[in-house]
Amino acid sequence: MKHLILLASLLALSACELKGTMTVDSEFAAIDKKGKTHQIAVGAYRTEMEYDEGDRELKLEIKNAAGQDEVELKLLVPVGQQTPERGQSFSYSARDIGQSFGVKGQSTELFEQSSPLRGTEACSYIRYVRTCTGRGLPRRPGRRGQCYDRAVTYIGHRTIEYRLNTTTHVLDLQFVESNGERILARSSAQASTTQQQIIYRGSCYR
Repeated sequence: MKHLILLASLLALSACELKGTMTVDSEFAAIDKKGKTHQIAVGAYRTEMEYDEGDRELKLEIKNAAGQDEVELKLLVPVGQQTPERGQSFSYSARDIGQSFGVKGQSTELFEQSSPLRGTEACSYIRYVRTCTGRGLPRRPGRRGQCYDRAVTYIGHRTIEYRLNTTTHVLDLQFVESNGERILARSSAQASTTQQQIIYRGSCYR
């Protein structure tokens, strides 16, 4: 088994892509969305997971170095059970999802904040410049120049201090025998998003 795409209605999560690995310890059978049975061989795989909160589906793509074969599975959340939120564990039996294996998992969210950092950012500021019209023209009786304050925008930069806040979503899955005892395979994937939190902005200058 070189390439596995798993579509699983498991979690109600926001749109995200996760990358990780999967280790198959014992070969097991999996039924694809067309009803065909495939043998998932022992081995180590690279994984990419995609899920969409609106569809409530999890797409798990598993590849090895060759990455040629492809299988699509679809696991449905059992009737009467709720999809877990982040920070919760879940367990679906083989009978519930219509497969030869059950699925157990844990959805975790981790938060990390950096120490204060310094940098610069672009900025702009406005200054009013005194501008007069009529200068340099021949003098005529009754002609007078007009002066006014004109707003001029300047582009500059300023010093900032900030922290980097990183949120990591980790999704761990276990594929277990139908009796729920022996673990057939393990998969772990994660995705991180980092946001800049400004804690100080200096004056804007050219």
